[in-house]
Amino acid sequence: MIVLFYAVLAIISDISKVIENFEQINLIYLPIMILLLLTVIIFRTLLQKFLLRKISIEISFKFSFQLFLAGLSMIVTPAGAGQIIKSHLIKEKLGVPIKKTLPIVLMERFFDLAAIAIIVSLTLLHHNSFESLILVIISVVVIIILSIFVKNRKLFNYFIKKLNKVKFFETYLSDNKLLDNSLNMLFCPHIIIRGIFITIPIILLEGLIVYFGFLSFDKDFGYVQTVQFFYTSILAGTFSFIPGGLGVMEGNLTAILLLEGVPISLSSSITIFVRLLTIWFATSIGFIFTYIVIKHK
Repeated sequence: MIVLFYAVLAIISDISKVIENFEQINLIYLPIMILLLLTVIIFRTLLQKFLLRKISIEISFKFSFQLFLAGLSMIVTPAGAGQIIKSHLIKEKLGVPIKKTLPIVLMERFFDLAAIAIIVSLTLLHHNSFESLILVIISVVVIIILSIFVKNRKLFNYFIKKLNKVKFFETYLSDNKLLDNSLNMLFCPHIIIRGIFITIPIILLEGLIVYFGFLSFDKDFGYVQTVQFFYTSILAGTFSFIPGGLGVMEGNLTAILLLEGVPISLSSSITIFVRLLTIWFATSIGFIFTYIVIKHK
């Protein structure tokens, strides 16, 4: 289905021109993008290790590195929720109950949303965008609702009880004392502030990868505007709740580039390349490391 979607996008955009665009990619930026990607992975590994330590789980950097990469195999899920696979792997490796580590994924996604909202809002000072503004407002509302939900124990427990009636969630949420304790330990002001401040440079580095991706096609909108284009599209895909934002993110980014006067074949080429470079490359690595972690459990 995924291959079919990109094939249709390429055909609509004139596949011969799309192929020509890819043949003319400037590969000089590729080593820089790979180095930046490795840096991002290291920072995210350290953030994950920091969060695990806060709930009294000590793991080596090596295992944290493998665990983070394995989690990428499930990043193509609504809001990246499938990364709960990391909780399964921790249980298999260390015997830690899944419920205790589930909040780690929630906190990582929370930090991402907050950091992206902050960064996109700052880009509005440089380049005005009504869509970006609306999505930032939606992000802030979601962050506030999540904060109220987590801090209001009655509301939280009521919601958990409702989810427990669904067979899929029963495995993860029945007897939610461990989940509740971990969430309480992690969802406190000093950890939230530190987590967001650690995540902001990570998001900026990921934006830099996308910027060099644009440069590979000889399109330079400037770093700030490129970041706004990309993360506005990411937010649109996130709030669609479609796995990986498939179709929504791509359509949004392509539409933005078209409005900026980029021909449709080049707009589609850049969008496909950026997605291959970020989510699909990461997912491929994730499957490899999931196998490695399971094999060496």
